[in-house]
Amino acid sequence: SRLGDLSGITKPALTCDFKKERPYRVVTGSEDFGVNIYSGPPFKFLTSEKTHSGYVNCVRYSESGSFYLSVGSDKKIFQFNGETGEMMHLFEDEALGHKSTILSVDISEERGHFMTASNDKTVKIWSLEEKRVLATLKVSENPQIQDMQSCVKYLPDRVFSISNDGTLNFWNRNEIDDGILPHHRVIGHTAGVSALRYIDESKTNFLSADSHGRILLWESGVARRVDSKHTAQILDLVIVQGTIAASAAQDDSV
Repeated sequence: SRLGDLSGITKPALTCDFKKERPYRVVTGSEDFGVNIYSGPPFKFLTSEKTHSGYVNCVRYSESGSFYLSVGSDKKIFQFNGETGEMMHLFEDEALGHKSTILSVDISEERGHFMTASNDKTVKIWSLEEKRVLATLKVSENPQIQDMQSCVKYLPDRVFSISNDGTLNFWNRNEIDDGILPHHRVIGHTAGVSALRYIDESKTNFLSADSHGRILLWESGVARRVDSKHTAQILDLVIVQGTIAASAAQDDSV
């Protein structure tokens, strides 16, 4: 059955979230720079805020539903009343805030914090009460384009982010400090695996390659990147000696 219509969005919607306590609400963010809120069910348009000057990439309700946050390509973070949709606050930290598009936000209301991920290759922890950045987390000492941060999430004992290349980055919640690198990273393929070769008789260590030209070395179930230089699908791998291998790809290189 229909639960209503999310009208009033004039360009593609990029994000939405749901208030789980009565009165129920749905909030959306879109390419028209708007943050819309709907009441229901059946859900119908309540109000819209055009506070952003760029795409609204993520909206998230707090656990209590008392407020929600929006982040956008304009590097801005807004806080709204969870029931009425009224704008409550703009979070700004000129010295420590993000320097590029913000793509994701998640809230830990019990700790009074929220977390953001950005194309500036950082994750930031913010104070809801003090309205400022508490810590900036990096995933590498020398971040590259693949280290842009696209998603963040609070877990009971950890926080994690997802890098542009699909790497999962984990930090222990009780050991977060400014500039700290991830306590654990999970690396894998983000495209179809096109070749695989074992490098020893135990068959626990092997090389794998994919259609994007990436090669990974797997040792006891943990992967690390191998600098392959390929720019297209790898067609085959041959183990020459130990972990020395030759690869051939559709970019006409070996």
